[in-house]
Amino acid sequence: MAISRGFLVPLKGTEIGAALDNAFGKVTANLPAPVLSHMKSLKDSFAVGLGPHKKYAAHRETIEKICDAIEKKRNIQMRYRAVSRGETTRREVSPYQLWYSGGSLYLIGWCHKRESERMFAVDRIESIGLTDNPFSVPFTFDAREFMKDAFGAMRGAPEEVDLVFEPRTAVWVGEKIWHPSQTIEKLPRKRLRLRLRVAVTPELAAWVTSFGGEAEAIRPKSLREAVQRAGEEIVRRYGRG
Repeated sequence: MAISRGFLVPLKGTEIGAALDNAFGKVTANLPAPVLSHMKSLKDSFAVGLGPHKKYAAHRETIEKICDAIEKKRNIQMRYRAVSRGETTRREVSPYQLWYSGGSLYLIGWCHKRESERMFAVDRIESIGLTDNPFSVPFTFDAREFMKDAFGAMRGAPEEVDLVFEPRTAVWVGEKIWHPSQTIEKLPRKRLRLRLRVAVTPELAAWVTSFGGEAEAIRPKSLREAVQRAGEEIVRRYGRG
């Protein structure tokens, strides 16, 4: 518990962060002294490195309204800025759940404009208000099932992805769980094959590109071409001598 508290830093200053801090305080207040001493020892010997993340204190009011709408099962009206299309639109959304992943907080819900379940970055909500329109979360909805085909936060139709890593990165890649669908195969000359069943998105292409010449996208063709375009852009930008 003491260790997990470190993961709440990005939510400091928000209703969620305050509620979890309050719960932590109530639990620890009733623990015996030896247990508290052991927790302090664990905290002193273990540190949390969060990696890249957003801070949400400036979005406290937005998060409070989302939590209120989820609790009351009421739709929200919001103005949302979509980075991919560079436009701001007004949406009515039935908010199902907040989802924290990769250092960012998202709202998952039914978008009445798109007539489908969608995910929205909380920090891109420019304005928000509760409506009087009630909703019910579908009995079949499960956030983990909703996100199962995403490699990170971006969703899409899953495809069979085949990647080959050179020796300098093969050991490091093979030590981690990148996605529940992954399978790993050791290849000759200390190379490694990583197979995934995930959506092919700019997020995935950027991850493969980040390995430079140490990774090759074998399939699908769309991913291979996306990585190739990224590589050509890098050469164009930095290869001018």
